Amino acid sequence: MFLAMINDLIPELITLGKGAVVNDSHIPCILIADDTSLISPTLSGLRAMLDTVGEYASKWRLKHNASKSCFMIFGGKKHRYGNKSFNISLNGTALERVFNVKYAGIDIDSNLRIRNAVSSRCKKEGLTVVKTLSPQLDLLAVVWEKVVIPIILYGSELWSEMTKQSICELEIADTRLAESKDLIDAVLKKLLQYYLDCYECQRE
Repeated sequence: MFLAMINDLIPELITLGKGAVVNDSHIPCILIADDTSLISPTLSGLRAMLDTVGEYASKWRLKHNASKSCFMIFGGKKHRYGNKSFNISLNGTALERVFNVKYAGIDIDSNLRIRNAVSSRCKKEGLTVVKTLSPQLDLLAVVWEKVVIPIILYGSELWSEMTKQSICELEIADTRLAESKDLIDAVLKKLLQYYLDCYECQRE
């Protein structure tokens, strides 16, 4: 229902021509449920797009929660904009500049570092599920493979080059979950069988 209300906003943003260009594709925004993310290579372009969003909302009597909105400049503190403050607003409400944000469950850093993302993944409460189950190694191995690993690696496609600190965090989390040699052996055995099965399927 919400997408039907803002469906005409996308053509207006495309016509404005202020969004990011990736290869030959013009991408002014990303829509996920009722979240709207504007993408612009310039601050002036961002302001123009915010004005368009504000005008569209007024026209169709929609309300944006500007107090929960923010903006990020990719490039981090060493970027030419540094820690400068900017007058970026939506419908007259100033937007906060942030350097870290969680979007669609993925931690995003303004300079695309993965440290915060890795730390967040390793601290997920769901990782303790292994310790609450019965000591059946086959069951623990399945949970480790189907639950724990997906939690840790969620969004890892967007991670940049791994740092030593992040690798250590992942190794510590892995060790914490597999405190016994038997569990490690069971997991390795199950993963090895999985890869052997995949290999046999490819041969066929």
